[in-house]
Amino acid sequence: MMSRPLVVGIGPVLACAAVAALFETATAQTRPPRDRVLRTAPERVAVRGRVTAADTGAPLARARVRASPSPGSSGNSATTDADGRYQLLVPPGLYTLEASKPAYMTLSYGQRRAFERGTLVEVSAGDTLDDVSFVLPRGAVVTGTHVDSTHASTPRRSIPERPASRPHGSSTSTSVKKSPSTFP
Repeated sequence: MMSRPLVVGIGPVLACAAVAALFETATAQTRPPRDRVLRTAPERVAVRGRVTAADTGAPLARARVRASPSPGSSGNSATTDADGRYQLLVPPGLYTLEASKPAYMTLSYGQRRAFERGTLVEVSAGDTLDDVSFVLPRGAVVTGTHVDSTHASTPRRSIPERPASRPHGSSTSTSVKKSPSTFP
């Protein structure tokens, strides 16, 4: 049995190449634009500052600082070092910056009192925001049992919140009188 050499003409090879080129061109034209554009990472802007205690002025280590692009979203966060300093890297935009640490009140940047809103911080491309600092006051929780005049517990009784009173203009002490209508 004799084998014959396989001879392929140029015509069929060129035809296959032409069909492949047409198919490739048609496919490239039907691809969505997002597939043809090389994506680059968005520019990040540094936000730096310090977190300190309101009562002592001491730096707060391991406090958490969070930048949220909208209320309730997770955003980016950083933890302060031993000197209370932090650095966040965020893309340009508007952010709510918030600092928190156990035993201290959580505050937003620009917030002056509890239950107030903070100030939105605008981060622009090419900027670096230094000294976005927080001073956190100590927090407290009051717990107890409300009792009636016979010292029986009154379940589900709420006590309205009131600011601490300062007798005779004193700024260092608060007096609390025990009575049947207050906490024991």
